[in-house]
Amino acid sequence: MFEFLIKREGYIDNIEVSNLDMVITQFVLPRLKIFRKNLNSSPLLPNREKKFEAIISKDSYQEMELEWKRIIDKMILAFEYYNQDNIFPENENDLYEEAQQRKIIIQEGFELFGKYLPYLWE
Repeated sequence: MFEFLIKREGYIDNIEVSNLDMVITQFVLPRLKIFRKNLNSSPLLPNREKKFEAIISKDSYQEMELEWKRIIDKMILAFEYYNQDNIFPENENDLYEEAQQRKIIIQEGFELFGKYLPYLWE
């Protein structure tokens, strides 16, 4: 399989393939941060479409824009936590509880990333 990829796509390092999760998260995180920093608009979020009429009031738009920023912040935090080393210690109670909370944050952030990936554009 790797030979086919190398012939078709050029050289692919086996480490990139075996650690694809880290390659993807390390690629996405800095770009997601820049996207958030340069954010100029907000999409009509899928879970909000039914709540808004064809004409959106300024207050409603600002509320939606804040919600969009919160969603992106959750994505960023999830990618940051995932990229950190030793975030899943299982030997001490305090660290275990923190690791469990991080797992929940990572799961939520990745689910949001999957849900809103088509909206990550300007």
